[in-house]
Formats: sequence, structure tokens, C-alpha cells
Amino acid sequence: MRSERMPMVVLYSQAGCNYCDTARNYLIPMSAPDAQGRRALFRQINIDSDADLFDFYGARTTHRAIAKSQKVRFTPTVRIIDASGHAVGEEIVGMRLEDFYGKYIENAIDDGRRHMGAAD
Repeated sequence: MRSERMPMVVLYSQAGCNYCDTARNYLIPMSAPDAQGRRALFRQINIDSDADLFDFYGARTTHRAIAKSQKVRFTPTVRIIDASGHAVGEEIVGMRLEDFYGKYIENAIDDGRRHMGAAD
């Protein structure tokens, strides 16, 4: 992420969240390798899951613990993260206007890339 100046798009989701399903309908096509020209990495954190994962410092933790430490309580939440694990720009909480949701995400990715010094 750091060398390519590529932010990470993180979807915070939970089971039974219909709006999260809608968010994934936008994020999955964006995450295809050719869709964004490798402009961002895409990941999902399930705020109600105790599945293992590693944080930005290599420590073993869980999805739930990451969400709690990031103070994410509502789903869907889309947050843009830099290479150090810090949020950059304004997160997208909820579905907002569905017709513009994809554009909100694209704008957030652009902001994250600018923050990381990428030239578009």
C-alpha cells in the first residue's frame, strides 16, 4: 500500500444487514483488478464476528475487536485507510442516496489517494 500509494477501502458489515448487501453490490465490481486500475485494496470487517485476522501491526485479533477499536457501531460503514491503518477522509455511514453511493466511494478513494501522495 505504501509503495504504491494505494489506500484500503474497508466495508464494516454485519450479518442480516440488507444495506450491507447493497453496499457490496457497489464494492465488489469496484474491487475487480481491472475496475479501479489497482487504485485501492478492498476488505471487509464483520463487526459481529469473532473470526481471526491480523491488524496493521501484525498482531492477531478479531473482526469484532477491530471494529470496536475503530469505534464502528453502524453498518454499512465504508472507511478509507492509509498504509499505517489510519482513516483518511470522511467515512460513509449508512446507505445515503443509493443512486450516488458509487460516486461517494469513488470520491473517498480519490481523497485517500491524494492523502497518500498518489498522482491520478
